[in-house]
Amino acid sequence: MLRGQTSAEFLLILAVGITMLLFTLYSIQGGLRSINPSISTARFADSLETIYSTADILEEGSERVVSINIPDGLTDYNQRRISDNLYLSTFTFRGANFTRATPYRLLILPANFTLSKGRHVARMYCFKQGEVVVEFVQ
Repeated sequence: MLRGQTSAEFLLILAVGITMLLFTLYSIQGGLRSINPSISTARFADSLETIYSTADILEEGSERVVSINIPDGLTDYNQRRISDNLYLSTFTFRGANFTRATPYRLLILPANFTLSKGRHVARMYCFKQGEVVVEFVQ
């Protein structure tokens, strides 16, 4: 009789342990799923920082080669002139618009660059004052 009770207690403890393990694994999986968008957002922010910090220091006739990450959530880019020497760039990322006013026109080639996701090498150059070109090489 004692052996049967011990077996039942062992099975009960084992069932509770397995339930806790499954709950823990499920929680970890949910946490990992929420990390992925955060990584993508951080990469997008780094790419914007790379583009703008490089464009800000380019002078007429100069160029730089940069590495840029195009994340899955990036769906649109446009720029419009808002005054004589001021342009407003707008990136649409995961349904939110990120804007920045710059004293230069930022031309990104090819125009459909948002369709080529992943890491790319780009050449950034300023062929005349007030115009910066970002040209994807790879």
